[in-house]
Formats: sequence, C-alpha cells, structure tokens
Amino acid sequence: QPRTSHAAIALGDALLIVGGQSQGAVLLDVHVLLMRTGRWISLPSLPHGICRHSLAALDDSIALWGGFDGTSCLDKLLLLSQETLWARCRNLAASFEPAPRQVVETAADAPAAWKAVAPLTLEDVHASAKEGEDRARKALSSLDRISPDKRPQATWAMVHRLANLQGREQYVDPETGFTVFTANYLKKRPCCGHSCRHCPHGHMNVPKGARAVLADDW
Repeated sequence: QPRTSHAAIALGDALLIVGGQSQGAVLLDVHVLLMRTGRWISLPSLPHGICRHSLAALDDSIALWGGFDGTSCLDKLLLLSQETLWARCRNLAASFEPAPRQVVETAADAPAAWKAVAPLTLEDVHASAKEGEDRARKALSSLDRISPDKRPQATWAMVHRLANLQGREQYVDPETGFTVFTANYLKKRPCCGHSCRHCPHGHMNVPKGARAVLADDW
C-alpha cells in the first residue's frame, strides 16, 4: 500500500517497513520486503496506527519510539522480538537468510507481537504513594532528608530503583524529562558502547577516553 511518514530499516537483505500514513489514514501494518526476491511478508500489526516515528534494530528486538497516532504525539516504546520476525520470515520464505546478528537467549514464551513498554515516572510514584503503597511512600519520604544539591540525583536514582523492582525497562528522569534505560533492560544485552547511565557491564565497550561516570545505584 502506498504510504508516507513511515519508518523503515534494512536488516541484511530485508527491509522492514512499519506504520505510516496513506490518504490521511494512520496505518498499523508491518511488512518485510525480501529484496533478493521482491517478496512481501506481513508481520504482527502494531497495537494502533503510528506515523512519523523512529525505528531501530537491537540485538534481540526491533524498537519503535514515539510518533503520531492521528490525534496526539506518543511517548511510548514498542518492541517486537527479532525471534518472531525471523521465524515468520523463515516459515514463509525458506530461501531467506536473516542478517547476521549476535545470538541473545530469549524466553520460550516471548510474546509474538509488539509489546508496549511504559516508562516509570515520578508522577507514577506519587500516585502510588497516594494510593497507600508503602514502598513508594517510604521512597518519597527519604528524599526529604537529602540536601537540595543532591536531591536531583537522588530522585532519579529512587525512580530507577522502583522501576527495576517493578520489572520496568525505562524510567523518566524527573529533572531532564529524558527516558532512561534501567539496569533490568541493559542486563539483557551486551554493553552498547554509548555510556548508558545504568550499564551493568561497567562500560566495557565504551572507549576509555569517552567513559562517563557510572551511576552507583544499579
């Protein structure tokens, strides 16, 4: 289907195309074009239409961030297991060879669809404390005993700890508004070399001259 404002990435000899717009409609379909044969393969659809988004290939999944759903801008991360992608391609095109990539163990019952991952925010923590959650209440109370100059770092460290305890893969830094990967997420893959704040691998793949200070709370 003709489209614009979609996202596409090359995966070896395949081209993954996700979402977009067509004649005013925001699309949710996902396809792979096998460039050797010109064959199209349909993959699991997005949970809703998305356009003007970004797309990236990780070691064990395809990540989609942000975009526009026809009404509002989005701030969610969607993930599609690469295992699902390659399995579907192999089943429908026996001659297809996926792009070389590092093998990462995945759970046998990994979802065969796009999964929404909501980052934890400070507002979520306040809401949980208001509802009587003891862990959130104690975490917020502890911030009052910290000096103002150290409170910003202590706040994002607190949100990160709670995000890990909840099994979240991201949280929002209250000071900058940036979305940050948690140690839970980063432990699933090798060091990417980009000085992630909560890298559980000690920034082993970051050039020595470019290494940032690791957070001490992961």
